[in-house]
Amino acid sequence: MVQDRAEKYLIYWYSQSGNSWVCAERAKSTLERCSANVPLCESMLKEIKKISPDESQVESQDEKKADFLILVFPVYNFDLPVVVENFIRKLISLQSQLLPKKAYAIITKGGMEANTPWNLKKILRSYNIELIDYCSLAVEDSYIPLRKWFGFALKKGLPNEKTLMKVDKFINDICCSRSRSKSKSRIPNRRIILFNPFSIFHWIGKFSKNFGPKSLLGKRSWDKEKCVNCELCIKACPVNAISITLASAESEKKFINNYDYNYDYEKCIGCCGCLNLCPTNSWTSENFHPKYYYKPSHYKNFVKIIKF
Repeated sequence: MVQDRAEKYLIYWYSQSGNSWVCAERAKSTLERCSANVPLCESMLKEIKKISPDESQVESQDEKKADFLILVFPVYNFDLPVVVENFIRKLISLQSQLLPKKAYAIITKGGMEANTPWNLKKILRSYNIELIDYCSLAVEDSYIPLRKWFGFALKKGLPNEKTLMKVDKFINDICCSRSRSKSKSRIPNRRIILFNPFSIFHWIGKFSKNFGPKSLLGKRSWDKEKCVNCELCIKACPVNAISITLASAESEKKFINNYDYNYDYEKCIGCCGCLNLCPTNSWTSENFHPKYYYKPSHYKNFVKIIKF
């Protein structure tokens, strides 16, 4: 007797503070408890940097091809983060034959999601991938200006266990829906995702996309004396706005303080990743004191993950 093959899910996440990463890991463990096959739960940034035409060649498409794609990411400036857009385009251009044609999303948000789900649906649809459903989760906002000006409204401590239980429910609903579909009692649940033209947050995000978030932060400064040369800021920057200049080959040795970090304002999108993740606050903003920087309870574990 031939047993049914366990459905295969690919999980890709993007996170600048660890909130979305925590949710992605919970989704993976819940899927595995449901006997699903989850061969990959990976950072979109890492995949963007390592994907190449050579790596897109696989020995067996039957073994590699997944059934469903799960994307986990935060709302950024009331829209999709640029990393998510770039990741989808690059991954599909190189591995279109291997990717599933159905997707789910887990979207974390410190404020309003606006039309983020619809924007994701639109870009996926352009590559013939259907966004079946999504889960929207409230988390503590990591955007530094909002942490200062609207600290009273922050959802402090989120995501917590209650938040993660919502991830469990979303994943369990997916698994149960798929199980019922196999028995032909019903088709999988599909959420109707519509564009809301009356969302003021959508238009704020649209017209401030290229200048709004970073302009509020003001001048960025790097303190060489505080820096421990961990390169977290370089690895976490989604647009390569931070680079390192080595004075000589010898300067690659960690104990020689013979390097400089460079910041490119034109490339920067104002995600606050370099400010929030720096363990010594060697990166600072002229408009915001480090006390407003976001280092959640899972900070140390998340840092270990992004040090790829």
